Amino acid sequence: MQYPFSDLFATPDLQRMLDNFESTSGISTQVMDMDGEIIVTTSSRSLWDEFHPEALQFRQHTVEIFFQGNEKSTQRDESLSGLFQYSHTIRIEDEDVGSLLLGPVFHSQPDKETFRQLLKEFGFHETAVSENVKKLPIVTEEQAQYSVEFLVQLIEGMAKQGLDEQRLIARLTAAQEQEAKLQRDYDELEARILRRTEELQRANEALQESEQRFRVALIGTPIIMFNQDLDLRYTWIYNAESFADRPVIGKTDADLFSAEDAMHLTALKRRVMAVGLLTREEISVTVGDRTNFYDMTLDPLFAPDGSVTGLTCAATDITERKQLYDQMQRRLSESESIQRIAKGLLQRIGLDEVLQIICAEAMQLTGATGSAVLLLEEDGWLRVTKSAGSPTYLQNRLPVSGSFAGRAFQTGEHVWVNLRASEPDDDAHRLEGYQWIQGLVSLLVVPLKVDTKVIGILNILNKPENPTTEDIRIIDLFADQAAIIIEHIRLQYQAEQLAVLEERQRLARELHDSVTQALYSVTLYADAARMAFSAQKWDALEGNLQEVRNMSREAMYDMRLLVFELRPFMLETEGLASALRARLAAVEGRSGLKTEVLVEEERRLPIKMEEELYRIAQEGLNNVVKHARATQVQIRLKYNVSAILLEMVDDGKGFEPEAASQSGGFGLQGIQERVHQLEGTLNIESAPYRGTRLSIRIPLK
Repeated sequence: MQYPFSDLFATPDLQRMLDNFESTSGISTQVMDMDGEIIVTTSSRSLWDEFHPEALQFRQHTVEIFFQGNEKSTQRDESLSGLFQYSHTIRIEDEDVGSLLLGPVFHSQPDKETFRQLLKEFGFHETAVSENVKKLPIVTEEQAQYSVEFLVQLIEGMAKQGLDEQRLIARLTAAQEQEAKLQRDYDELEARILRRTEELQRANEALQESEQRFRVALIGTPIIMFNQDLDLRYTWIYNAESFADRPVIGKTDADLFSAEDAMHLTALKRRVMAVGLLTREEISVTVGDRTNFYDMTLDPLFAPDGSVTGLTCAATDITERKQLYDQMQRRLSESESIQRIAKGLLQRIGLDEVLQIICAEAMQLTGATGSAVLLLEEDGWLRVTKSAGSPTYLQNRLPVSGSFAGRAFQTGEHVWVNLRASEPDDDAHRLEGYQWIQGLVSLLVVPLKVDTKVIGILNILNKPENPTTEDIRIIDLFADQAAIIIEHIRLQYQAEQLAVLEERQRLARELHDSVTQALYSVTLYADAARMAFSAQKWDALEGNLQEVRNMSREAMYDMRLLVFELRPFMLETEGLASALRARLAAVEGRSGLKTEVLVEEERRLPIKMEEELYRIAQEGLNNVVKHARATQVQIRLKYNVSAILLEMVDDGKGFEPEAASQSGGFGLQGIQERVHQLEGTLNIESAPYRGTRLSIRIPLK
């Protein structure tokens, strides 16, 4: 078994139970684990050892007694004349974990003369032994068997309860480990998200303290045990502290509980007695305004002839455990909701998808039927940017002034309006005329704040109950997290738009510096050719036309380079290798270069990484076209588990790598920056008139 037997219950509780049993019946008991270590023993247990010396081993014999419903038999040992001890294995989940020893006992009045002869024969002190013999109880074999079975069931029940507690603690520990992992993920977000997750961590620490208090309370909770006759009247009850203020003996469940609870209990107990098998079930009982939950084990009582005479039961109050479980489920649901919207940010999904997640999780957290996110526009109106569930919105935006959403936006505080209230206030009457949402019964308006700035509103529609303090705490945490993620995506979008604008401006400069200048030169040489033609200067005409041809070809090459500096469509659809082949065919191939692309173990990579690798290769190829004067260029791509290798080789005029790196020439600075961003390495091999080899290694995470 995963846990030692002695750790499955509180030893003082077991000691107290066995002492009570001994004081009631006079029978001594002892509980041991499978290694023979004594866990609990009662005061008169040592008498068996006194009456069981080595000299009397020849009088010992064992009888196997099988109880109905028990998988293990009870062993009965006899010593002296009519002195018996019973032992029975304790099992938990089909595994032997310990044993119960009961006795010594007599089944009939001992023959004094026989004892006297035996004592004399083996040299015992007759007076001392006779006094001890008088202390031993006389019970029937059936009573001893019943006592063994009864105590084994109680001990197994206590051990099973302890095993459940140990497993519950293990599950809670696993949940805490999961929350710790979630915390590590949150640390990767911006500093504002970190402040919100610290609040969640403090809440989790409070939950752990509550769980610890609950565990201590559960260990000390007594087990209620009772017997009922065939009419289901209570004939015996033990440790019934919850019924200390009223009599129980002679009563039925109908006398003690509500009609509904009594009906359920009676049906359950009748079924157990009819089937004749032990049953364990969780039940609830309402007394006054409090509902308690019990883990109840019921077993029929049998007469010697096998007929059912009543019922015995052990019930453990698990009310606090269920309350803690419900609280833990709410906290886990809260953590999962925040994790899902945080995952949206980590995966860099779009704003529309993030808003959809926020609306769905808001309904999940609150039990509402609908939700919506309203974001502030530049003209000062609140737009229904995303909605989910029902009721539906008839307008897609509303003014800040004169609306519940506007009130929350201006004050930064919640607004709760409920038509179900017993005495509707002025807000509730206004809600009745809220025609832009048909079927609206209740409205919870939550401001979406980043620090102290309100960026929008989260509307929660038709929440079934008034929000509690705990509801508001969870919704606040959720809304703050959602607001930070919305703002982050907005900022990211603005950054992307700025990058696009900068790229456009760079291309405009390139067009002006290269293509525009080349076309202007074409115009000048064309005018010169016209003038030479008019003057019939044929040599000058031929020279000018040749320059027009050269300038036009140069402008065409520059235009192709600028076009391919944009991300080609093929990069997204077919991948890096195909995009590079297309580039070589469209630019380098048409300029007369011999081109080749070699690929090993090709596979797709994240589009951001493929785009950066394409830009690196593009910059290197631009150098080949503009400066290298090469006749051939080769690109090698090699994919493996841990990295991708990109190699570009040309047979051009080469250069001094160290001098070029220091001057930032040949576009090497841009290549180095991109390689650095990808956490890769760059190696340059080149020399004058010996070509160039660029080797780039990018690790794959």
